[in-house]
Amino acid sequence: SGLHYEFEGIIGSPFNNFTISNFDNGSNGIYDVKYPDVINGINGGENCLQYSNLTSNFAGVCFHGLFPNAVADSGKLVYHAFPFETVYPESKRFQLMSDVLDYFLLEPIDSSLGIKSSLNNISIFPNPFNHTVQIQANNGLTHYELYSLAGSLIQKGDIEENNSIEFDLQLPKGMYVLKVSNDEFYQLQKLIKE
Repeated sequence: SGLHYEFEGIIGSPFNNFTISNFDNGSNGIYDVKYPDVINGINGGENCLQYSNLTSNFAGVCFHGLFPNAVADSGKLVYHAFPFETVYPESKRFQLMSDVLDYFLLEPIDSSLGIKSSLNNISIFPNPFNHTVQIQANNGLTHYELYSLAGSLIQKGDIEENNSIEFDLQLPKGMYVLKVSNDEFYQLQKLIKE
């Protein structure tokens, strides 16, 4: 495989700690990404991934700010110049998605309902989990919503009196986003299903 099949995080970017990884050159059963794009952040976009040993060839851009025609609400975007599904091994693909989620979840998401998006002293464990998670919090959490990485609502309900959540036994392995809340606060947490 040539150098252009390797990428890594850029120092000082949100992907600062992402070490060299690969995407498929056709020998890993996905498909050959023969000509990955080379991109460059403009208008507030920050270069956050680069092709290994090619310091001026960028493989990812992160953006946090106002999108065109936006008045007040800022947003975030991460753009990879190679197909995400071709990143291998799977553990590196999970790590990359975990870093993307961290980027999106770093700052609380504003709520148009006036609900504060911050919970202090909350712990959700185990993570990774198999079927059930436990929640430790001082805020009287009452509700939960579980989302796929694509943003689809998978499951929702009330948090049980013993501060546990039982998920559907058929829930596939992978990464999810859990939203826990009460009438005043909510918090997002990434979860990994084993």
